Amino acid sequence: MELPHRSRVDNRVPSQRMVDAGYRPVPPSRVQWVFGESLAAGTDLSSPAEVIAVWKGSAGHCAALFENIGNGAVARVDGAAGTFWVLDIAGWENE
Repeated sequence: MELPHRSRVDNRVPSQRMVDAGYRPVPPSRVQWVFGESLAAGTDLSSPAEVIAVWKGSAGHCAALFENIGNGAVARVDGAAGTFWVLDIAGWENE
């Protein structure tokens, strides 16, 4: 199943959704805002531990889990299309 990071409904990207949800980054001097989003879906993923194990098996998702991040939020959504997991992270990186 393809899980695009750009919303098909309103064309927003993760950073736009984070700001719209109330995240207000205030950067220290000479750094840039960095963010990431990890997505997972499937009926076999019923606990946070199972989802983290799947993300750890992917080099890109694993790196995002262990980056030096300042803020993060995870959500589980159950709907007609199944169960979906979202992890949004944000922080600062030296330029």
